[in-house]
Amino acid sequence: GERNPAATHLHGRMRVPIHVAGGGPAGLLTALMLARNPELDVVVHERATTPDSWTSRSFTINLVDCGQAALARAGVLELVREAGMEREHLERHHADGTVDVISWPGISHTRPTIAAALRSALLSEGLARIEYGSAIEAVQPAADGVGLKCVLSDGSVVYSSHVVGCDGKWSRVRDSVAATAGWEPTLESAPSWGVLIHAEELPGWAHPRRSHSFEPDRAYAGSTLGILIPRPDNSGGALGMLALFEPVLELEPALTPPDSPMGEVCAWPHGLAAGAGAHDAY
Repeated sequence: GERNPAATHLHGRMRVPIHVAGGGPAGLLTALMLARNPELDVVVHERATTPDSWTSRSFTINLVDCGQAALARAGVLELVREAGMEREHLERHHADGTVDVISWPGISHTRPTIAAALRSALLSEGLARIEYGSAIEAVQPAADGVGLKCVLSDGSVVYSSHVVGCDGKWSRVRDSVAATAGWEPTLESAPSWGVLIHAEELPGWAHPRRSHSFEPDRAYAGSTLGILIPRPDNSGGALGMLALFEPVLELEPALTPPDSPMGEVCAWPHGLAAGAGAHDAY
């Protein structure tokens, strides 16, 4: 039969196997903290074949107090801060043309930039492995009753004492565990896709140290259409990192991302460089 290291470790012959699903910020930070325990053998499984790059599933991330506290506990806050950009306020743009400015201090990142910083920290310590092109598709109780059996995207099987599902909104781990346990997971409002905008310069309203949210008209009360984080880029131009939510499709169907393979950058039909931009779209 298949060898189950989750059972073997109970007899003291090897370290405890832990498998982390997802090589994004959550998975990498989890692996970093777990791998510092010498009794654990930590492996990160990332579906993408190369280190994190921008896709339509990438979002802007604004690290506020709780996120910074977690990074500080892991000893990587300053590393992540250097790769990001300090934010001071959030501008809430309403459909009636009014703008509210509220205090929202944090460190802005794209998902790829924060993942790169955490990946650097994890690999520099040499305590965990990252397997690219490998995803956990299903998690089941092991036949011998010890630990978990994980089916990977290539059809192979690994065994684990524990599996940590950090594979995001579309989590296969969550769905697999829910099916085994007989419950149905629910998802609260969360960004549905991300857009990376390249522009020659920031428009006048896009303050580089502020984030911008776009609120729908009162018929959609309580929903946010999108959050834009503008920042200068290294070439003297500008980047706009935009996270969009489902309600935006009712107002702007053209913003639906194309059905494209993971790794392809999602095109933005109105783009800041074209002069329309997210601000005018709403």
